[in-house]
Amino acid sequence: MVIRDPLYGLMNFSWDEVILMDTCYVQRLKQISQMGFIYQVFPSARHTRFEHTLGVVHLVKKAYNHLKEMYENHKDYGKFFTPEVEKTLIYSAMLHDIGHGPFSHAFEDIVCQLNEENDLWPQKVSLYSKNHEAKAQSIITNENFCIYHKLKDLLMKNFPEKNDKEINEMIADIGAYILSRQDPELLRRPLHLLINGGLDCDKLDYILRDAYHAGLKLGVDVDWIISGLRMSMVNNGPEIVFDEKVALSVLGLLRSRSTEGATVWNHHANLIANTMLRKATLHYINNYKKRHRNSLADLEDFRDYDLFRRNDYQLLQLLEETRGFSRDIAIRLRNRNFYKRVCSIKVPKATPLSKSQADNEKYYVRKVAKKLCFLSKMEEKMWIELRKRGYKKVKKGDILLIEIPPVEEDLPEDIYVEVESKLIKLSEYLQKKYELKAPTATYTYTNTCTNLIVCLSPELYLNKDVRKAVHDCAMNLEKHLSMSVH
Repeated sequence: MVIRDPLYGLMNFSWDEVILMDTCYVQRLKQISQMGFIYQVFPSARHTRFEHTLGVVHLVKKAYNHLKEMYENHKDYGKFFTPEVEKTLIYSAMLHDIGHGPFSHAFEDIVCQLNEENDLWPQKVSLYSKNHEAKAQSIITNENFCIYHKLKDLLMKNFPEKNDKEINEMIADIGAYILSRQDPELLRRPLHLLINGGLDCDKLDYILRDAYHAGLKLGVDVDWIISGLRMSMVNNGPEIVFDEKVALSVLGLLRSRSTEGATVWNHHANLIANTMLRKATLHYINNYKKRHRNSLADLEDFRDYDLFRRNDYQLLQLLEETRGFSRDIAIRLRNRNFYKRVCSIKVPKATPLSKSQADNEKYYVRKVAKKLCFLSKMEEKMWIELRKRGYKKVKKGDILLIEIPPVEEDLPEDIYVEVESKLIKLSEYLQKKYELKAPTATYTYTNTCTNLIVCLSPELYLNKDVRKAVHDCAMNLEKHLSMSVH
């Protein structure tokens, strides 16, 4: 099959890739927005996870073929270029986003806060964590899901000489590639970096695709960057690195990512909409819990199968069919009747987490969850304060506190440049040769929020007295938070 893409032109897919593409797991991505509610700010950004997935597969194949041409007969690296590796890599690229819930990353925060509020952190934290990659891996490797059997069937047709155990190992590899940065076992298989690395094909595509649909002009040559891919030994293991000739292009891409993060992904309207969706969904779930007497088993089934399997439109429809707060928010989201900004709160930065803490999925997820719960408690405090001041018409859900993520981070540690047969970290290379610092859009991991905006429901926003009272409460909260940090 040949598909025309606005970024890459013609993209070719083999018969087995088309079969995998036509599964319900990949087709569902056509109704999952790539950028959540960004289309309410940038109307042309209506692209989905499906187009992005096809783009990632295309880039992975292009990068793999480039490296294969260079190293297929290499004494050390030739073993990584086999038909088995190629198939597992491409299948992994095709399935890397099936772990996304409705509205992509917005849904991850919903599950994250739900776990923390109800103390539902399971031993298998990957299933209900902020990490959609872990969710995808759990689906791919679970015999109870039909995608597992579809993969098994395709692999057996491609490799009839393989026994059942070997096929199962290949399926495990497909899932492992998606979660590779958290799997030390995959350090010996460097091609996983094409799926999940410091600058992988996933990032290459979404930076270019999101910018294209948002109307940003990046001027990044992805073919040139791929032509600079090399393989080398890093820390006693083989890894994918970049040739010196593309170092500045990589820097340009990372800078574009930072700009895109600040102007598009973290646009205040998108953050407000995501928070409104989280509040409405959590309210719906809590009502469900009350009707089912807080049954843990019911709740796990509910959140995993009744919510996760839905797409963007189905989730909004589900919320609209309820009563009260959830229905009201869902209608506001459809009609772009978002909460309005009243003021900002500056909070002194807390001590950043150590790299080992930030890289620990369970530790990081709990920190994110605690931060979300912290914001909910602060909203309740402001609501109580307003009630004390006589504003009885203000309801609990009329006030939202939203964090504006910082974009002031260090370059990923796993991006290396090959200079005259020697390896050097990209950040060090840029500093030495050009005295440049390369930013990225990976958030700094801190214990508390650093920049908050206080929002009010549109109807109350029109009331000047209520706005002034909310502003006064926010200033008192700012003082309280500043003292608590110190």
